[in-house]
Amino acid sequence: MNKQDIINNIENKEYEKAKGKIIPYLKDHPDDIEVIKLLGLCEVNLELFEDAKKTFEKVLEKDSEDALSLYYLAVINFHYQNTEESRTLLEKVISLRDEYVDAYKTLIVVLMQQRDYKEIVKIGKKLIELSEADANLYDIIASALMEENDFDSAKCYVIKAIELEPDNSIYYNRLGMLYVKNNKLDDAIECYKKGISLCKADSNLFYNLGIALFMKEKFTDACEEFKKAYEIDKQDSYLNTYALAALKAGLDSTAATLYKKLIKLFPDKENYKYNLACAYDNMGELNEAANIIEQLLTFNMSSTPLKIHLASIYSRLNRVETAKIMYSDLISSGFSNNNILYDYALLCAKSNESDKAIDILKKIIKNKPDFALAYKDLAVIYLGRRFFDEATQYFKQALNIEPDNIYIIYEFANYYYLMSDFENAKKLYSKLLKKENLPVYMLVSIAKNYMSLNMVSKAKKILVEAIQTEPRNTDVLYNLAQIYNYEKNYSNAQQLLEDAYTISPNTEISNLLANVYFEQGSYNEAYALYNIIRLSLPNNISNIMNMAKCKYAQKEYDKAKEHINDVLKILPEYEDATELLEKIEKEIK
Repeated sequence: MNKQDIINNIENKEYEKAKGKIIPYLKDHPDDIEVIKLLGLCEVNLELFEDAKKTFEKVLEKDSEDALSLYYLAVINFHYQNTEESRTLLEKVISLRDEYVDAYKTLIVVLMQQRDYKEIVKIGKKLIELSEADANLYDIIASALMEENDFDSAKCYVIKAIELEPDNSIYYNRLGMLYVKNNKLDDAIECYKKGISLCKADSNLFYNLGIALFMKEKFTDACEEFKKAYEIDKQDSYLNTYALAALKAGLDSTAATLYKKLIKLFPDKENYKYNLACAYDNMGELNEAANIIEQLLTFNMSSTPLKIHLASIYSRLNRVETAKIMYSDLISSGFSNNNILYDYALLCAKSNESDKAIDILKKIIKNKPDFALAYKDLAVIYLGRRFFDEATQYFKQALNIEPDNIYIIYEFANYYYLMSDFENAKKLYSKLLKKENLPVYMLVSIAKNYMSLNMVSKAKKILVEAIQTEPRNTDVLYNLAQIYNYEKNYSNAQQLLEDAYTISPNTEISNLLANVYFEQGSYNEAYALYNIIRLSLPNNISNIMNMAKCKYAQKEYDKAKEHINDVLKILPEYEDATELLEKIEKEIK
């Protein structure tokens, strides 16, 4: 048997064939150590580890410092998870043969299992000296340095890995992580995007890009990346972060859907349930939010944050007394910060306990003299009592503390508007208009003030902007319709008023719509609405006169006279009625 034939088989990875030749050979040459080692090599590659262990131990009985046998025994021990024994053997191999590259590489794998990161760095650097440049090795050293919090050194090794293998997305992911550690988020984002351009199937890259965007508070953009990561790999951690980003981004419907999914997966996770309640709260689905928080409180009765949140929801649901009880309990139990006292004061004011509200608000101001909203609400209460000097004083103090607070500016402007001081109201409303994203109700008040000043075009511009935001807001529809009516643009006024009427058919809208119908000669439609108004306001002279005018325009004189007589019964000397009656009498003659 030719030994070279055996070697050729092994080089060709024909281990079974090589082993078949070695066995008979060793019967004739039992002390040929080199061939015995070849047998062990075949057994390792055939995963006959127990046989291989015995074979290499036989070699070591003859030569205890045979590096190859020690190396393969280390490999076999690592296979059986005997990492400490494997490490000892590999370290002995390296002490015998300082340039044994495979021993260094295997030792690094063992050290990673043992999480001995300092030794990984040391062995890795030695291996770099011994072998050709290997991008993966630089990345391994970088990973170990990151575990040791040596981010600057790790960065150098990752950059070297990228130089050697610029198309490997893993290295850009690692570099991005290092930039995040150093709070260089823009650089991290660029790295993750580069990695994604190289590999669009790596969920890790999308997830880490989402994290960097989340840290920059770009929550909507972060959501998109978390969504992509989850679509690639349905990891629960991805779903959790995606849900949180959606909540932070104000994508409450998405957040609610995701948290429902998480709750199904983890029914005992209370924070998922609470976040779902927050999503419902943000969407205005207050009953659903309250139900969840009530359930959470049954299991955690001592949770003050839950009680505060629930009291706030009750207040917005107009469950005033229930909310007051909750706030009162919180305050009596010793938890009475200024915010809770403030909310409680507003509830008291809402439930006609204004004296109590005043006392609480003054207590807040004593505790915290710069609590601007407390001054503002004191002013509102005093305004309701017609204590105008006190109202003025507190409004001015509130505005002095927080000159850019839109709610203070708005209430103070409203105060001037109610006092018919339209010029001072205009100054404050103008200041409000410089703020972005004003609530629509504020825009309506500003427009009404401009209308009072006969600045119709400016009022119209504001209301047109408002209707883009809330096309079904009846206040916007009605006031914009008033402007169109003033401009004699009756068709536009009619369209807006008909929309408003379908939403809220109140007397004010009905009356203006009837007037618009009248101006366009749609007397039947106008009369029908005036008639509806009369059901709730039977003695309203102006409305009855409008009914008479409709019938007069249609030449239904008897019916018109009937309505005029109804007016004269209420107010015998009403000139409009007598004039119209005279006209009818002339036309009949």
